[in-house]
Amino acid sequence: MLCLGVQILFVAERDHWVATSYHQDEIRLYDSKSSPKLNDSLQEQIAAIYKEAANGNTLTVKAIPVQQQTGGVDCGLFSIAYAYHAALGEDLQRITFDQSKMRNHFIACLNQKCLKPFPPALERSEIKRNKARIFHIHLICICKLPESSDSNLIQCDQCREWYHFRCVNIEQKCIPDTWLCSGCNK
Repeated sequence: MLCLGVQILFVAERDHWVATSYHQDEIRLYDSKSSPKLNDSLQEQIAAIYKEAANGNTLTVKAIPVQQQTGGVDCGLFSIAYAYHAALGEDLQRITFDQSKMRNHFIACLNQKCLKPFPPALERSEIKRNKARIFHIHLICICKLPESSDSNLIQCDQCREWYHFRCVNIEQKCIPDTWLCSGCNK
């Protein structure tokens, strides 16, 4: 399937790198150290990049079952490898990298100023993969970003849609008793 774009994202809460790609109405997530949920910052990053691909107010993200890293330091290498191979349109469910060769391979690519396919593993049987999952990110507000744990929200009293304070210029100390969004206040 044609890849229309890739992005590498940093998840600060996990001190971790992941990759995403967009393939004809499908957003894919490649995570070498899978988590059972998408935390707020990752949802916000994905929504900011791919919100135009939303179906109504919902952005669907498919976590692809990819090779899981061993140890805790190679997530950046895996993210780069995932992004590179996704951009080529390859099926990352079927690719297994030789983790012991990835760092030297990437350094050689940097020295040669040319990115090349990451080295495949000879044995696939011992490689752990995450489970495929579907995540739904609910988009709100005029910014079309998700609610986050650190954002204050207000609901329009007429249409019942939710808005971030920062997007509609409301301050925490001046919350109105009733409020209408700009669409309902006409």
